[in-house]
This record gives sequence, structure tokens and C-alpha cells, in this order.
Amino acid sequence: MLSRFNFCSKNTLVLEKPFKFHNDEITDMVEVTYPQPCIITCGLDRRIVFFSLKEERVLRVLPTHHRTSVRSLCFFEEFGNFLLSAGSDQDVYVWAMENQINDPLYGKLRGHKAPVSDLFRFPLQPFAATIDTSGTIKIWDIRKLFCL
Repeated sequence: MLSRFNFCSKNTLVLEKPFKFHNDEITDMVEVTYPQPCIITCGLDRRIVFFSLKEERVLRVLPTHHRTSVRSLCFFEEFGNFLLSAGSDQDVYVWAMENQINDPLYGKLRGHKAPVSDLFRFPLQPFAATIDTSGTIKIWDIRKLFCL
């Protein structure tokens, strides 16, 4: 469950009301401005949800391609509006957010032999780093879906 907070002062947050749009624990959240300002959350329920804080409503739920929980997200606004999602499976999913009508799955980053536990984007570069539970780190060019 994600909750909305109001800032009462510089150091105080007050819970206003909870938002429930996952059926299990939320594991990560990113803020994006495309296609409109919102947050994207993922969770143990395999769901990836776009939520407008301004409108207080779900904007979109991506099709469930992950076989297990989704644990990490990162967004590349500067390089084609790609969303990457990693979970307990061995692939990282690349979503083309330009595709608002059909399934936005653009491709997969394949090559890990253990579940991917986290991912990281390099600021102002089209590269992502992934790490799996065996400790293997891979660096990817997200434009070409290629491991460097």
C-alpha cells in the first residue's frame, strides 16, 4: 500500500490517506514526467502500476510479463522513454512508453544466470547496470538491448 503525505513543515510528514493498487508489498517506485507526471510502482504481485498523484488515480497497469515478483525499476526519459523492470526472474524487461495503445514490451535484456536483484541507470547516459543474486554485474546499452 502506498500512502499520500502532506508536508506540514520541513521535517514533518502527515499521512492523509492510503492508496491501494497492489495486492502485495510494493518493492520500488520511480517518479516520471512522461506521459504525464506520475509515479510508477512495482511489487511482489508482478504488477507495474502508473499512478497520478495529482488525479489520485491509476493511469495504467502494464501487462504482466514477469514470471515472478518485480523488484526494481528505472526510467530513461532522455533516451526514448524506456522503463526497465527487474525481478526475481533472470531477464530485465524493457518497456517503450511511447506505445500507449498496444503492449509496450520493447524487449528483454538477457544474459543473467541467476535472478536479477537490482538495476541502476547511469545519469545522462543510455546505460543501465544490473546485478543478480550470484553477484554478476552487467552493463547494458538500452538503445540496442546489448550487453557491453
